[in-house]
Amino acid sequence: MVSNPAWCKSYLNFKDDISRWVGTQDMKNFLDLAIFADSFAVAGDKQMLIDLKEFLYSKVQNDIFMAYFAKSTTAFETPTTISTFMGKENFINIKKAAIFPIVHGIRSLALKEKIKETTTIKRIQILEQRKILEKDRAAELLEALEIVNTLRLRHQIDLLQQNKPLSNEIDTNSLGKIERDLLKESFKIVNDFKKIVSYIFKLDKIY
Repeated sequence: MVSNPAWCKSYLNFKDDISRWVGTQDMKNFLDLAIFADSFAVAGDKQMLIDLKEFLYSKVQNDIFMAYFAKSTTAFETPTTISTFMGKENFINIKKAAIFPIVHGIRSLALKEKIKETTTIKRIQILEQRKILEKDRAAELLEALEIVNTLRLRHQIDLLQQNKPLSNEIDTNSLGKIERDLLKESFKIVNDFKKIVSYIFKLDKIY
C-alpha cells in the first residue's frame, strides 16, 4: 500500500475518502471501504488510524448503506448439495463459493457493530461474545473457514509444485470422500450464514 498513491494520503484526505465511499452506492467505493475496514497500523501514529476508524463508524450507521455494503455476501452462488458440484462441471471456485461469503459477511457485521479487530477469526469471536452470533454458529463458521482455507492452500501448493498459475478453482473429483463430505457441510454452513446476513441487513428490501 505504501507504494500505491491511492493509499498514500493525509489524514484529511482519508476523511474525505471515507465520506465519499459512504456517500455513494458504488462497487468501487464498497471495495475501497472494505480494504480500509481491514487495515491496521504497523508504524507511525496509530491513533490517526483509530480516529479515522471512529469517523468511519459514525458515517456507516445507515441501514440502507449497510445493506448495500453487505449485499456482496450473497453475490456468488454456493452449492446446496454435493451433486451440484460433482460431475462433468466438477471445478468450483472455493474463494467465491465459501471463503468470500464468510469473510465479507463477518466484515459487514463487524462494521455494523464497530468492531476494530481486522481478522475474520477475531471478529467472529467478538460477535459471539456480543451475542450477535450464537455460540454454535460461531463455532461452525470457524470450522468451515478452516476447512475451505485448508483446501484452497493445499490446492495452491500443488499448483506451485507443478509450476502452474495459482487458481481458486478446485477439481472436486480430486478430493477424497472425507474432504468432499467436509466441503459439503461447509457449503451448508455458508448458505445458512448467508440467510442470517440477509435477515440482519434486510437484503430482500434492496435491489
